[in-house]
Amino acid sequence: MASDNHLSSLPESVPPGLLRLDVSSNRLIHLPESILHLSRISDVNVSRNPLSEHVILNLQIITTATNYQGPQINFTMTGTSAYQDIRPLYRAVSDWLILTKESKVEQWAVFAGEANAPAFSRFLDRLGNTVNMQNNPHFKTKVAALLERLTHDAKLREMIFTAVMDASESCEDRITLTYNNIERIMMVHDAEQGTFDNSLAKLVSAGREMFRLTQLEQIAQEKAKTLNLVDEIEVYLGYQNRLRERLKLMTSAPKMRFFGVSGIKDSDLEEAEIRVKTAEDRQFREWFTLWEPWHKVIERIAPEIWTEILTEKNRIVETGEFIARVNDELRLPNRSDNIVTEVTAGVKVMREIDLRLFNSATERVLAKTDQEHLLKPQWA
Repeated sequence: MASDNHLSSLPESVPPGLLRLDVSSNRLIHLPESILHLSRISDVNVSRNPLSEHVILNLQIITTATNYQGPQINFTMTGTSAYQDIRPLYRAVSDWLILTKESKVEQWAVFAGEANAPAFSRFLDRLGNTVNMQNNPHFKTKVAALLERLTHDAKLREMIFTAVMDASESCEDRITLTYNNIERIMMVHDAEQGTFDNSLAKLVSAGREMFRLTQLEQIAQEKAKTLNLVDEIEVYLGYQNRLRERLKLMTSAPKMRFFGVSGIKDSDLEEAEIRVKTAEDRQFREWFTLWEPWHKVIERIAPEIWTEILTEKNRIVETGEFIARVNDELRLPNRSDNIVTEVTAGVKVMREIDLRLFNSATERVLAKTDQEHLLKPQWA
């Protein structure tokens, strides 16, 4: 066992009878090929090392081959760039804002003391080295626009700084996946802040994308559980990347580095596409009705309807109707008598109440502007 020992290399010849080798959390960039010749009952742990992306790619290809007879190798999809020094935030920002006034860049020096600002600086540097930046000036323009927004929106800046907190501890594709998540954070933030109040079609479109991504995450989670040696980051991003056009995922970056080792087959993609589209046609209306950003829109554009909802919910609680319905739920067969069951029953009943009230409110709000068609099935 030689973990946490600042090792930068291993001997070219590893004893063939070795059963366990733990060199995790060191400074290894390459591995000797002799490791692959160990017995299949051997266990090798090289996680938390700055292995080059070339080595990582080869490890994935070799160890997932059907005829592989070597040891179990545990590693992390982490490239060397994850271990680079962190530059001052304003310098990292300046690379994206080359044509911006110097005063704009200097403004970022003020943000350097905010929580997770160093993580955001490292994230920007690594984002600039991703495959999405190659011959793609549009991508740089999008990131520059994001940075411009963050200078004026402290709440959004806090959310995004938090979102990148651990992004640079893994491979390039984790950077890309984090960027995708940032795009979604901004989209939901826009909905909550009223950007779509005068364009319900855009709001529903944003909701549909969030629904599709939620479904894809569930599918990716299921797939990742079947793959022992694949970094789940590649699975999550792989589905988003390859179904970007087919599912109209506008917040997803167009490229990824390691799809070839994601373990996702063409048949997996076809199945996922069908599952997402079927779920959307069957479930989106209910999902959107309960979507919190939509509730905030109702509160702003239809305050009288919002007041009616609150009044009715208060009546249900204060008259004992809510408790009565929870008790009815608890009397159903196969219900155990404990606090967890009671809480679960309460959540279920409240969801049913919310669904009824907000479904009615949604119909009324959309009917006002003849936009009921927005929630009709899109893929049928």
